[in-house]
Amino acid sequence: MTGQTLSDALAALAAGEDYPFHMPGHKRQPADAALHTMDITEIDGFDDLHETTTGPQAGLIGQLEERAADLYRADRSYLLVNGSTAGVLAAVSACCPAGSCLVAGRNSHRSLYHAAYLRNVRLTLAEPEYLPDWACYGVLSPRKLEETLSSLDAKENPGGAVFVTSPTYEGICSDIRALADIAHAHGLPLIVDQAHGAHFGLDGRLPENALTQGADLVIMSLHKTLPAVTQTAILHAVGDRIDHTRLRRFLRIYQTSSPSYLLMRSIDDCIRGMRTDASHWCDRLLTHRQRIDAASADFTHVRLSSWAGKEKGKTDAADAALVTDPCKLLVSAPGFADGRALYELLRVRYHLQPEMAAGPSVLLILTGSDTEQGITRLIHALQEIDRMIPDMKSNQAESEREGFTSAQILVVDGAGGTAETDLSAWDAPRTACPLAAAKDRIAAEFVTIYPPGIPQLIPGRRITAADIRILTEAIRRGCTVHGLQEISRS
Repeated sequence: MTGQTLSDALAALAAGEDYPFHMPGHKRQPADAALHTMDITEIDGFDDLHETTTGPQAGLIGQLEERAADLYRADRSYLLVNGSTAGVLAAVSACCPAGSCLVAGRNSHRSLYHAAYLRNVRLTLAEPEYLPDWACYGVLSPRKLEETLSSLDAKENPGGAVFVTSPTYEGICSDIRALADIAHAHGLPLIVDQAHGAHFGLDGRLPENALTQGADLVIMSLHKTLPAVTQTAILHAVGDRIDHTRLRRFLRIYQTSSPSYLLMRSIDDCIRGMRTDASHWCDRLLTHRQRIDAASADFTHVRLSSWAGKEKGKTDAADAALVTDPCKLLVSAPGFADGRALYELLRVRYHLQPEMAAGPSVLLILTGSDTEQGITRLIHALQEIDRMIPDMKSNQAESEREGFTSAQILVVDGAGGTAETDLSAWDAPRTACPLAAAKDRIAAEFVTIYPPGIPQLIPGRRITAADIRILTEAIRRGCTVHGLQEISRS
């Protein structure tokens, strides 16, 4: 077998022109090739991730966890070398015995659903607000959470936890303080998936992190916005609602038994860097964002999401929720191109790699590790696109996948259905069904548009006409869709 190796492809990417407006947050700055010389296992003097202690007897990893807890103001922090996914699995497993009730926002990452399946818990979904102009979820309101929990209390809720995603992939934050008060009033701990908010709380100009707002467990991916390599994350705990013995048990289950010291070194470098340089990192981030906002203020056709409570460019009241995180920039060109076409234009013509395309918009991730040159290239590209749009043919149709004919979806054998989530359907007898003919059938598989990794279909749920429309459109527009049995093309 011949072909390019992964090493060759990565080297070519590093030497090429493509600029990363996507995670990881270090933006490949600086390069570090000294890998093998520091790649070790649990040898004497280097501590053991699965047996760390804190206090006077703490080893190297235990001391690192203490530094992380101090930085984020947690009572205890645990390193994650299997990404935030391992943190979500461990947090839910520690809080939710089999048969208990887990209340989660409908916009939760697929790892939340996997945790519910593994622990055999009763999953109840609370619907966040939806922002049609940007085709993404907004906040989970305190009112919606209270309604959901009150309805469960009437059914003798056996306990469990509440799970909220904040910020969302797009940088939208819910009112964690209010949600925590509601969860605690119902006797439940609050778990917050803050994977995209590891920079929160590190500077007074950034949003407050969930730990200081009343959450009990918070999962953060360092690599998404901070200078750390992919797969590095931390699980933080505050208060006395968490059984740390159980939490450590599940961390051992869900994390590799051979944790990478290279990943833990990257966590250490990141934590130490933020303890000494968070203000300068934030200075750079906000300067980048302010440059983009100033340059786009007079745009006529290209639209940018707002942040920090200010309207940027052609924004309106519908953007009121898109004001939280300066790291996240949504860009759209209404009437000219959908998100996928705009994504390809930025990637192919301007060698700027976005994070993702979704619906009408493209998501770009900015961090304090971006370079002045990269931001200048982005500004010039957006200015040129805004000028070109009146003279360009719409790219809506061009972004569709040629030859698309059908997609097969796995459904539970038999007719009928329910709107309730029953994850045991993942193990039920199943059959393949054309997506176009699947209305009112019961999904037997998770079907997820990735990124952002929020399942559109969940095992045990009745498939609706809206589900079919959304998935069909995603496939036609070239999005990556996980969970379909096959996509056939002519």
